[in-house]
Amino acid sequence: QEIKKWSWPEKKPPLLKLYIEGDIDKPDSIRLDFVFQAKELESRGITLRNIKFKGDYNHRLITLDKFELEDESGKITARADYHTSLSSGRFEANSSLHLQRLARNMFGYDILQQLTFSTSPRIDCTGTISFDKNFTPDLYISGTAKVDDFSCLGSRFKSLATDFSTRDDNIFLTGLRAAHPRGELSGRILVKNDDIRYEVDSDLPIDAYIPFVRDSPIENALKQVKFGESSNVQIHAAGTIDKNNLTDWSSTGKLKLSNIIYRGVPLHELAGDFEMNATRSTYRNIIADFDYRDYMLRKKHGGPTSAHVSIKSISVDRNEDIVSINDIRGTAWPAPIVRLFVPNVANHVENYKFHRPPSLRATGQFDIGKNGKRTDFNISVNNEGSMNYKFLEESLTLRRLKANVKISNGRVNIDKLSFLSFNGSCSGQLEVLTSDPLHTRYSGGIQWQRLHLKDIGKLYNFGNAERGLLTGRIDFEGQDNNMRSFNGKGSLSLEKGNLFSVPMLGPMSKLVGSVLGKRNPTEETAKDASSTFNIRSGVLYSNDFLANTRSLKFTGEGSIDLEKKVIDITMRMNARGLLGLFAIPLRPLMGLFQFQGKGSLTSPEWQTTVFTKTSRGKNDPIYRKPPRAEEVKE
Repeated sequence: QEIKKWSWPEKKPPLLKLYIEGDIDKPDSIRLDFVFQAKELESRGITLRNIKFKGDYNHRLITLDKFELEDESGKITARADYHTSLSSGRFEANSSLHLQRLARNMFGYDILQQLTFSTSPRIDCTGTISFDKNFTPDLYISGTAKVDDFSCLGSRFKSLATDFSTRDDNIFLTGLRAAHPRGELSGRILVKNDDIRYEVDSDLPIDAYIPFVRDSPIENALKQVKFGESSNVQIHAAGTIDKNNLTDWSSTGKLKLSNIIYRGVPLHELAGDFEMNATRSTYRNIIADFDYRDYMLRKKHGGPTSAHVSIKSISVDRNEDIVSINDIRGTAWPAPIVRLFVPNVANHVENYKFHRPPSLRATGQFDIGKNGKRTDFNISVNNEGSMNYKFLEESLTLRRLKANVKISNGRVNIDKLSFLSFNGSCSGQLEVLTSDPLHTRYSGGIQWQRLHLKDIGKLYNFGNAERGLLTGRIDFEGQDNNMRSFNGKGSLSLEKGNLFSVPMLGPMSKLVGSVLGKRNPTEETAKDASSTFNIRSGVLYSNDFLANTRSLKFTGEGSIDLEKKVIDITMRMNARGLLGLFAIPLRPLMGLFQFQGKGSLTSPEWQTTVFTKTSRGKNDPIYRKPPRAEEVKE
């Protein structure tokens, strides 16, 4: 039946020669010589050419002296012998045939399905075969194999060379070297039963491993690694792969990536130990060396071109979509670290513009699923230098900042916050909602002690704010940079300051001087001043401003539009002490004056107006000595 499947050219049939001699009664004396030759044979779409084999049988020994054939891909030559009485034999062969294609077309077997050969492999081998009493074969083969231009699961390689040995279904590869256009893999592999065991060293690029993690979260992570001309990958790994499913694997070893970009973050180096499989990975003793050469904060403020960060361990559970991070330590800008795990939160962290990398410690987990509900990551920040943070549309400079930052489900909480600004001390807490990709909401509370009014004036363009110390508190909430969404409440006190050095009150000094004449005390230092306030839709309202100098008392009420930077304020002045007057029943308003200010915050227009009756009557603070300013406690 098999012969019927073969054909040959007309007038060129195969040639078979047999020569037999011996005593039929003595089988061991029989000798057989044979020769088979064919110019061309065709079967199942395969054409074989120049087929020749010859040999003999003598004294129970079968000898194949020559075996040759060719096809369009190459040729094979072999020789062998087999001792029938011992049920064992030997052979050697040299092949450049496309064995994968030959096995598929001739015998219906798909061998090495994960490999695709553009050229035929070169195999040189020797081996032995023996059979037990049940005719079960014991086959052993050893040799070398080489192949150029092939792919494994779609990943292209330039060449592969290895020594190999096989016994039955087990294969052992040693001295393995696979050359990729951008690297090389070397090591050894054992294929036993359904397992592939390996130990390799590799500097192949990351994308060469993607076929082994296809349609998994690891594939998504690897695709976010970008390489340049100076990039390098070094891996030492040992593990197992399921022969029937190459995406079922496990591996342990060491990894070092150099000069890469991951999720937009440049890294000089990322190195550590790892244990991983298709669903879970654990990395230990991690060292990350960040590349800050093009980082915007370094380019603006100077500072180091790199930062060294250590991480005790990172675990990635892809079934649970959880990344757990244990003990990050280092002096580094925080936003690039956060960007490695949760880029949307990192966009908010970039708002904290540290001039130099702060000292950091961090532990926690990130939920990398769709909702992120299980994210719980804690960072301790200690910055001995300066940073900027935008507040009320201006960039504050904060020094010696300390804080605990908690990143959780769609929010960032900052507590135990303390820093120095305007030559005074500040503390507080802040909460930022980051779940909405279009809008960021925030709320918090800040208290400050003895801030220098002169420094505040420089930042907020209060040109004539020369002296004074501010103490106060504000609790606030808002959205994005929209001042109309800014709301809050708080209190404020001024010590040792000239009231009229506050820009919105400065122009009023001329009016005060005009009504007091030579007694103008507008250069006097305020013993104390205080006010509470509310902010609604970006407009600050207050109705209890209270201050006194050595000889004057002031009260005030009104509003300041923080977006338009305009005021509408009424100020009242009690000058009785300065003028030596006393209130008398018939003239209750003697020595009392009222001023109205409107317009630009920095240069409003003030005018004297008729003194109007206050809502609190005789209980209004304008009629009594104001209290001394006190520090506002949290």
